Amino acid sequence: MSRETAFTALVTKLQGVAGVVTVSRKLDLLENVPGPKLPALYVTLGNQTVVTKVGFPPKRTLRANVFLYVAASDATVASGTLLNPLLDAIEAALAPAAPQVQQTLGGAVAHAWIEGTIDVYEAVKTQRAAALIPITMLIP
Repeated sequence: MSRETAFTALVTKLQGVAGVVTVSRKLDLLENVPGPKLPALYVTLGNQTVVTKVGFPPKRTLRANVFLYVAASDATVASGTLLNPLLDAIEAALAPAAPQVQQTLGGAVAHAWIEGTIDVYEAVKTQRAAALIPITMLIP
């Protein structure tokens, strides 16, 4: 499997997250995204690790950074409260079909999952919030 196939499959999977208006591989700054394009989700490249052992194929681990942006149109609503349902939806989209099965993104990877700390930021003055979701993909 190729690296780009893995990232394309991840984007395709995340395009199905309900409520997300914009999905792109080209990252934009939170303050530059117009309100009508929010919520927005951006997938960027993260670190890649290759481990090689004699007699075995290389183990390639790819990391994707998923940026999620939202904005509250009501000044009385905390923008961060809009992130939680979308974070749950992204987690559900990446959940495997059954507990003992791995998420393969339609066969593009051996396994894909959220791993690590989800960083969250709330901009009080602009009513916007962002989350950075670390996703790991194992490709054969």
